[in-house]
Amino acid sequence: MDVRPGDTALIKAQKTLKAYEEALPEYEENKRLEEERRNKGFFGRLFS
Repeated sequence: MDVRPGDTALIKAQKTLKAYEEALPEYEENKRLEEERRNKGFFGRLFS
């Protein structure tokens, strides 16, 4: 199989995209939880 210089970049981009797609649900969940914590305010966090 011949690998042209552009193929390596394409394969790397596809792997990167796959990794991002796999990490996205966890990232969104963490972002949502952080937003909830932020919305509670100082005393909400202190006494929860």
